[in-house]
Amino acid sequence: GEMSLIELLDAADAYRAARESINALLGDYLTALFDLERATGTLVDLPDSIVTSFR
Repeated sequence: GEMSLIELLDAADAYRAARESINALLGDYLTALFDLERATGTLVDLPDSIVTSFR
């Protein structure tokens, strides 16, 4: 199907906003993980799902 330029731009903006939210949440997660490691004095392995999101 076809879409208008406005629909395309709206979709691109929604995608950008979603990626921005994901990156912010990932940053918060990694900060919390670092804080946990610092508090416990141990290293915590990242789950594979987090590691693959960096690729």
